[in-house]
Amino acid sequence: DVTTARLISLLAENPNGLTIIRDELMGWLNSLNSDYELSARPLFLELWKGAVSYDLARADGREHHLKSGTAAILGGIQPSKLQHYVAEAYSTDRSDGFLQRFLFTYPDVNKKYPKPTPNDFQSYQLGFDAARRAFEFLGCAKFPVDMKGPYGDGFRLLRFSHLAQAEMDKWKESTEALAQELETEDEAFSSFLMKLPKSCFAIALIFHCLENAW
Repeated sequence: DVTTARLISLLAENPNGLTIIRDELMGWLNSLNSDYELSARPLFLELWKGAVSYDLARADGREHHLKSGTAAILGGIQPSKLQHYVAEAYSTDRSDGFLQRFLFTYPDVNKKYPKPTPNDFQSYQLGFDAARRAFEFLGCAKFPVDMKGPYGDGFRLLRFSHLAQAEMDKWKESTEALAQELETEDEAFSSFLMKLPKSCFAIALIFHCLENAW
């Protein structure tokens, strides 16, 4: 649970980015609508792009200059609680594409899950340990720099293979074509489809990093 000002200062100290983990996302979502956090929602809209530049002047005179802010948000939310934000995405005054920047997954509601056993908890712990090691490795990794950003920060460029790029181009074109068809009929879903390729490219990058983290 972090304020906007503190988040910007933490991002400035961590150029590789941060992950915000909230067990219940409703608390975080509600904070974005509070009177004292009016700059929070616009900031997160910008952070979705990645490598965003942001300046913040504090009331005490301190200034924070963010060269390359990247943040990931992970958490859970009940579908009934999400309905308000779905309706918001279809309204004219709050349709800023906020909800469309998220990818949601749902459990199979028709499947009955047995009660966890001690072996299951051991498996969970092994998974948590592996995730922690991956984060630690990637957080300390030094990637070669392929290009410089406008503020002198370095970036590593990763590309799909020629075969994968051809498949991704084909999928991206069909997805964007469908989004254009739905632009007048379902503007909110069209906005989600337009943002979907970027989200999938980011997931592909995450998988690549995890597979090569050892």
